[in-house]
Amino acid sequence: MFMDDIEKLFRMRLNRPITCAFSGCRPHKAPLIYRADGYLCETYAKRLNEEISRAVGLGYKFFLSGGGLGFDLAAAEGVISAREKMPYLRLIFALPCANHSANWTSEQKKRFKSLKAEADDIIYVSDGPYEEGCMKKRNHFLVDCASMLITIETKIRGGTMQTIAYAKKNHLEIALV
Repeated sequence: MFMDDIEKLFRMRLNRPITCAFSGCRPHKAPLIYRADGYLCETYAKRLNEEISRAVGLGYKFFLSGGGLGFDLAAAEGVISAREKMPYLRLIFALPCANHSANWTSEQKKRFKSLKAEADDIIYVSDGPYEEGCMKKRNHFLVDCASMLITIETKIRGGTMQTIAYAKKNHLEIALV
């Protein structure tokens, strides 16, 4: 771990009381929540933006997105939109590894690249390429650095359910979209 990484981690933990993280299932796992193009349905997008506004009203200034397709990217877009009126908000991508988007379509990669350019910081939770366990490590990082989790609770087994369980175990406020 480099000094910059240690400093970033220290700052993240220091800002934990005013940091909100996002976690949600991927589009292919919840077709009723997402449109065919992978974006959130209008109802869920509206509720996500309302929860972001509510978090800002509670004093949250730092927002962590795990950079996954679907909810994570929608949340990043929501923070960027809110930042137009509140420029003090900070969007931070906590990515599982450098190449986590390697298998995405060119359109998905284009969207992600655009959002990364708008981020205030990017943290790679794992140093190397994708490996087993790096997504779970990223999810734990999100919870360990935040005091609130905005999510869509689904009955789908996987990373989002595990992240919600870990957030409950660590006494985070959980806001459901």
